[in-house]
Amino acid sequence: NQWKSYTGNSWKNTIIEQRVQVAKLLRRNPNLKRFLSEAIADAYPDALKITVKETGLPKSIFPSECPYTIEQLLNEDFYPESKGDV
Repeated sequence: NQWKSYTGNSWKNTIIEQRVQVAKLLRRNPNLKRFLSEAIADAYPDALKITVKETGLPKSIFPSECPYTIEQLLNEDFYPESKGDV
């Protein structure tokens, strides 16, 4: 029910911007790709804190670890559609 009231426009803009920045960084430094899994695991707890504050949704509805693959995170067309995708 909490997801129904959240429109998500802000997070989509943030995702677009961050994907552009990551893609640019990886083009300039292709060797960084091998560190992506570690970087995602390291960044997820902070991203979760920011998400909870920005959305006002309870932390308990989010997974404790990032549920998405590197391919999904970098795919410019990938966006989770519902809580069932998290």
